[in-house]
Amino acid sequence: MRPTLLAGVLLVGCYNPDAPYAVACSENGECPNGQLCDVDTNTCLPPLTVWRDDTAADFGQTGAVLNDAAIEPAGFVGPAAYLTGRFKLTGIANALVTNPNTPWDKIAGAPVAGVGFTRDLSMDFGIDTPEGLRLTSGDDITVAVEGELYLDAPGVWGFELDANDVAFVDIAPPSGDFKRVVTSERATETGTFDVATPGWYRVRAAFSDASGSMSFQLRTDPPNRPGGFRDFTSDQIRARVDDLAGYVADGFGFGYLTDYDATALVADSLDSSYDSDPFGLLLGTSTWSMRWSGQVQFDAGGDYVFHIESHRGHRMWIDGKLVADAFLNTDQQSTTMPVTLAAGWHDVVVDLTKNGDNNPSRLSVRVESGPAWAGQPIPADHVRPVMGRSVRWASDENATDVAVPDAGSASRTLAIDWPSNAVPIAIETAYEINHTAQAQMSVVVDPPAGANQTLLAAGGLTGTGRAVDYASLPSADGGAGWTFIASDSTLDAVTGVLSHAAVTIVYAGGTPPFPTSFRYESHVRELGDVIAFGVLRYQLRQTETATVQVRTCDTADACASEPWSEVANGAKPSVAPRRFAQYAVELATDGDHPTALDWIELAYATRPN
Repeated sequence: MRPTLLAGVLLVGCYNPDAPYAVACSENGECPNGQLCDVDTNTCLPPLTVWRDDTAADFGQTGAVLNDAAIEPAGFVGPAAYLTGRFKLTGIANALVTNPNTPWDKIAGAPVAGVGFTRDLSMDFGIDTPEGLRLTSGDDITVAVEGELYLDAPGVWGFELDANDVAFVDIAPPSGDFKRVVTSERATETGTFDVATPGWYRVRAAFSDASGSMSFQLRTDPPNRPGGFRDFTSDQIRARVDDLAGYVADGFGFGYLTDYDATALVADSLDSSYDSDPFGLLLGTSTWSMRWSGQVQFDAGGDYVFHIESHRGHRMWIDGKLVADAFLNTDQQSTTMPVTLAAGWHDVVVDLTKNGDNNPSRLSVRVESGPAWAGQPIPADHVRPVMGRSVRWASDENATDVAVPDAGSASRTLAIDWPSNAVPIAIETAYEINHTAQAQMSVVVDPPAGANQTLLAAGGLTGTGRAVDYASLPSADGGAGWTFIASDSTLDAVTGVLSHAAVTIVYAGGTPPFPTSFRYESHVRELGDVIAFGVLRYQLRQTETATVQVRTCDTADACASEPWSEVANGAKPSVAPRRFAQYAVELATDGDHPTALDWIELAYATRPN
């Protein structure tokens, strides 16, 4: 028998196998040593045990169910994370797709050279090495393609595949098995897929090149829109990326984010020098620009100040707020105002430009002050390739020569893949002309909204031959269709050329990166001979509310048929004390902020031996 002091009174009690278990509860329902009062018997229960999940290993126990949810390596449960408007590409240094019946497992198990992303499902690498995938040859290689397609109508969808050398495409519903839908071997082939319910459908594909040219084009013929096969738009594609680390690194062949080239996944500290062709993107040496987009996991909340230095200009956004704006063609330094960040994931976007400079470029982004990483760059292992809706970009460019007649005009129209809910933030344009007397040339752009904008007035140049220039336009001019008009002002039997036109629009909008709700169900845990439950407690990230449920059962298999009982944070579950238990957590999001379950614990008492 063990004496215990409660509220100044010496209590003596023994734990018994049946109620009453020990000493009586005090008048206000308290027990010694943190023990739990059983209100039914008014006696103190044995010492409580706590079931606590707060690591990735805890949440990832065999039997846990994730519905649009992901277990973060840092030890919390958040929504599945998507890179919208992109498909994931994986480079493999062997031609593994040898025939249309090649199994996916052969692709999935191969060593990976590198990972990148594509903005569309029409890729033509020619005889070149695919950019951004860390491949060293354009022959004897495979590119795997993974993502999801939004199929917005029930019925039979047609798919058209044209590949060189050989390719296949598999499609699966959200919770179903993959079906091989269409294959191609140096020919245009078609297939069909039945859609029962509109939604996101998983896609996996691969194409290989033994030698020569390499290409892949997938188009669709939807049942609800006439007109035959067409390309997918950015709102119809996405790739799940919560298992990847690093930034989305978009490379542009011109300055100021114009003339998009390719994209790589890079684990970059943003404290490096960049010479020619950074990250395997073939951007050259003297003129290019980069954008790094990602979400950074800030372990500690508080006020952060960032310092940015660059060889040539930079911009930086955090959660859609422009915190540094020095996008010029000279060396720049910026120190931000304090940015208040809660613990959790936050959108970070950084731009870098250089124009006509053969020196290596440099970018340094460091935490000037804050609750973590002071004096250091953002750790690359705290970044994932998610692009928030606050700062995205869309562009088009055309490098086909357009002859400008003597004393006449010629035009080039660009069509930007423009989401219906997009709101323009910044617009960058670029053009290239060629004329023996540049002073005779003028360039005007006709935007989809607003008045025409003069990019180059006649007489604005005095040289000869090729000329490239850039211009920022009012953001109100944003939209899908842009026409560049080049004119020759003098009748002298000399003609010119509009050899390049490009527009990039930084905008807010598009498809959200997260589902609007997600659910996590724990594994069924054996607790022992439970006689009572204590309180359930949990902590959330970047949200204040969640729906938490508990159920108990006599055997592990029986839990699946038991009803759930909702329980509030800090309350006792109203479920029968039984040997096995399980909990579930549902969280809502606005599609933009990754709310999360940080940890959860349930107290319980078991019968003494």
